[in-house]
Amino acid sequence: MWHGFQGQQRNGNGMAESCGTAVVTGASSGFGAEFARKLAAQGYELVLIARRREQLEALAAELRRKNQTKAEVVVADLTNPAELERVAIHIEALPNLVFLINNAGYGAGGRYDQTDTKKQMGMIALHVVAAARLARAALPGMIARGYGSIINMASFVAFARLPESIIYCSTKKWLVDFSIMLAQSLSGTKVHVQALCPGFTRTEGTKGKRLPQFLLMTPDVVVRTSLQQLPSGRVLCVPGMFYKVIVWLLRSPLGSLLVKVRLRLKRR
Repeated sequence: MWHGFQGQQRNGNGMAESCGTAVVTGASSGFGAEFARKLAAQGYELVLIARRREQLEALAAELRRKNQTKAEVVVADLTNPAELERVAIHIEALPNLVFLINNAGYGAGGRYDQTDTKKQMGMIALHVVAAARLARAALPGMIARGYGSIINMASFVAFARLPESIIYCSTKKWLVDFSIMLAQSLSGTKVHVQALCPGFTRTEGTKGKRLPQFLLMTPDVVVRTSLQQLPSGRVLCVPGMFYKVIVWLLRSPLGSLLVKVRLRLKRR
C-alpha cells in the first residue's frame, strides 16, 4: 500500500483524520514551507523544524487554520550535535512517521581557503551529518510499519564540479550518492528514498542574484514534481526538462569539458 500523496480522510463525525506524520527540516521558508503546505493539505500532521521560531510559528498557525491539522514547532540548529540528537530522538518516538524531508541547508561559495570556515563546516553538518542522522532515526519505524518516504534535498549542481563551490557541490553529491545506495539497501521494504535535485528556484537563496527568468522554477513546481514521482520508485528527481538536460550533460563526458571551458572563460 502506498502511504504517500493519498489525500485527506474523514472520520464518522466529518472531522479530518491524520494520514500520518511528516517531518520537514528547514521548514521556515522555501522548499520546506512548500512541502509542509502540500502535505498538510493532504491530511498529514506536521513536525516543522528550523532555527527561526517566528517563521515556524506563523507557518504552523497557517497550516492549522487552513487544514485543521496538527503542526508541531521544533526550534533547533541542526549544526549543533546536541540539538541534532534531540531532534533525532524525537523522530524515533513518532508513532506513524510517513515522510522525512531532509531539506535544511544553505550555500556559501568562494575560494575554499579564503571562505568563512564556520559556514563551510555548517554545510557539511547540515547536508551530510544531519541528513544521515535523521534518516537513521526515521528508518527503523518506517521499515517496521512497511511504508514511508525520505526525501533528501540535493541540487542539480551535485553533478557539477565548481571550484568556487567545493563544499556545496560535494555535499550535494554526497546526498545523491547516499540516497541511491540507501534506496538499494532498502529494496523490498516499501520505504522510498528520493534525491531531489532542483535547479535555480525562487526562494531566499536566489534573492539578489541576477538570473535569467527562464532559469527560475517555483517551489510549487519542484515540490509537486517530487511528490508525484515518489510512487515510481525512481531515486533521482530532477524537476523541469531544462534541468534534466543540464544534468544529463553534466553526467556525460561533456561535463568535464564544460567545466574546463568555464574556468578558462573565468580567467580571461
